[in-house]
Amino acid sequence: MSLENITSSLTADGTTINVTLSGALSIENATELQSVLADAISGVKLVRLELDRLEHVDLTIMQVICSACRTAAAGGGQLVLDFKLPECVERFNCSIGAHVASQCSYNKGEPCLWFGGGKTCQR
Repeated sequence: MSLENITSSLTADGTTINVTLSGALSIENATELQSVLADAISGVKLVRLELDRLEHVDLTIMQVICSACRTAAAGGGQLVLDFKLPECVERFNCSIGAHVASQCSYNKGEPCLWFGGGKTCQR
């Protein structure tokens, strides 16, 4: 596990946990990420992912993020993106065709933010 790739912090007002992902994350980091996100979701209603320093993801990381998003929504919370999807995530989503079927029942039928948000791919 590489603790410097996944960090979390509580905001000063105690209402939000920021989870920062950086570098290259893959199956080796999935358990750690799942644990950090589960702790965050159980602690507050709003968890913000900061991905601007993320360089690479694989399917397991996207599955953990999707699962955490669903868990947060089911408990009345939210897992949101700090700014926008980084290029590495957009590239990954396009490579697996995730942008094609991105409706999410946990997101009131809206396009899934994590798997492309219904956008077309730029190749």
